[in-house]
Amino acid sequence: MFRNLTPVGNKLPIKGIYRALTMMKRVDTTLLFEHTLKDFLKVKHCFLTFSGTTALYLALISLKELSDKYEVLIPAYTCPSVLAAVIKAGLKPVLCDLDEEKSNFNFNELKDKISNHTLAIISVHLFGIPEDSFRINKLISSHKIFHIEDAAQSFGTAISNNNDTIGSQAMLGTIGDIGIHSFGRGKPLSLMQGGALTTNSDAIAEVVSQKVNELDHQSAIETFILILKVLLYSIFLHPRLYWIPLHLPFLKLGETIFNLDFKMKQIDAFTSALGIVMIEHTAELTMVRAKNENLIFQKLSCFRNYFLTSGQNTSHLVRFPLLMKNRKQKESVLHELKRRGVGATGMYPAPLNLFKDTKKYFNGNDDYKNAHAFSERILTFPLHEYVTEKDVDKIKKTLEKF
Repeated sequence: MFRNLTPVGNKLPIKGIYRALTMMKRVDTTLLFEHTLKDFLKVKHCFLTFSGTTALYLALISLKELSDKYEVLIPAYTCPSVLAAVIKAGLKPVLCDLDEEKSNFNFNELKDKISNHTLAIISVHLFGIPEDSFRINKLISSHKIFHIEDAAQSFGTAISNNNDTIGSQAMLGTIGDIGIHSFGRGKPLSLMQGGALTTNSDAIAEVVSQKVNELDHQSAIETFILILKVLLYSIFLHPRLYWIPLHLPFLKLGETIFNLDFKMKQIDAFTSALGIVMIEHTAELTMVRAKNENLIFQKLSCFRNYFLTSGQNTSHLVRFPLLMKNRKQKESVLHELKRRGVGATGMYPAPLNLFKDTKKYFNGNDDYKNAHAFSERILTFPLHEYVTEKDVDKIKKTLEKF
């Protein structure tokens, strides 16, 4: 009755939290976490921040100093935090529709929307499904446009370059000029907060370094509160206890919020220490999600025509996405799965131009039909270590019912 799965996340073991606390007393954990990420992602420069949104904002204001252009191309359907960072940076967001029944850019529209004012393109690896970053690099190679990869949902995923005859591989977030990584709740490497900006460009790194140094440090009280949150999270993530935070409305779990007043601070020593501890488990966490992904593929084989991954380049997913036939069917399935405690979500409720607080930034006549259809039909299932075969059976029975 009280069993509820969280939609995303990973265990933060008490032993790991204790290790992080003791590590803080012995070493400069922020510097060590930077070096750890550089080695893991195989990049030249890494800068740590309070969140992925902060990292994206710093990337954008840094690029403003390197160019007089002011437009930023972003997918019409993605996390509102991406839009918030663009607007807060004083830049003009230009939306691009998705491909039909896919999570990636419509490339024909992307080409058409590039102008002499385009500063950057932000590609998003939604759910861990890779955007074609190599193709974007090729598209903008002669335009002096920067490519920012939002790898918040794809940390640690390597893909092959299909345009390379050698078949080389690269980590998502290291293919463009800048990579943005997030370690917030529900990300592939979940530390409750934290973000990183990575780049191989010395010119970009020099400007970003100045911007990071200007950020305030988190206070001792903020760090103490964070440690309490992490401890509570490690306890209440369990399916037998998750119903408790789920029924506390002030936590706003699952809500999609457009917020320009996001925190802009440096990362704290505890988050860095926890990151050093948890990155050791990245391969293990990825294997667990891959195992559950394969289980869903097998159990729901009769619903393959609903799989968003069909026809798209896939690697390691952080959530398993389906595209239902229409909004009514999606809402019926979602309601039933929530009742069964499976942890399904409908993701972001609309394209970025249709949120109540974002409409003023766009032309009211703009229509992103594929993004709109995507928002009405998308449904995701959890893949973390608490998912069992019985949970997948519940999903199957619910899909059969509707």
